[in-house]
Amino acid sequence: MDLCWLVLGKALTYGCIGLFSGWSGRALVRWTGWEGLGHALPLVSGVTLVLAGLVTLGALRGLEPRLHAIETRLGVLLASHAGARRTPGSSLAAGMLWGLLPCPMVLVPAVGAAIAGGAGGPRGAYQGFFIMVGFGLGTAPALFAGGLGLGRLLSTLRGPTRPVWPGAALIAAGGAFIYLSLSMNAPGHPCH
Repeated sequence: MDLCWLVLGKALTYGCIGLFSGWSGRALVRWTGWEGLGHALPLVSGVTLVLAGLVTLGALRGLEPRLHAIETRLGVLLASHAGARRTPGSSLAAGMLWGLLPCPMVLVPAVGAAIAGGAGGPRGAYQGFFIMVGFGLGTAPALFAGGLGLGRLLSTLRGPTRPVWPGAALIAAGGAFIYLSLSMNAPGHPCH
């Protein structure tokens, strides 16, 4: 039951990120009158995912200490929850903190929330909220698997060195987003 409250807290934090992203996308379109937001955000998202992949692979060592400092501070708060007597409220709060941990995969639905906000009219920002809540709830199977000890099993498969496949996957996803954005903006494309 404790894990359910953690997942709900994480989903709520993601929902707040989605609401903020949706409102930001909506504000950008309203203030600039720029309807091409849906074409530009995949490019920005792609570049960000490539950078996240490079950080994961250890190629951008300057960003690692900053991200590690954030993870450490939030990790201390989460560790204090693990040792304390847990109530549904404390588990919800811990889940909300957990949702603030830096994770490159959160960028993709956050950009989707901003696009929904920019293209969806007044209700677009709220669509961004639901996109991110859905993403947060969609992480529940992985969290339950981790609770069953499968996370430790998978971590033994990666060995003592830095894992290569997550960074490579982020770079490939970023490249796909960049390609999508550039092809949508190419002359002769139906969405141009």
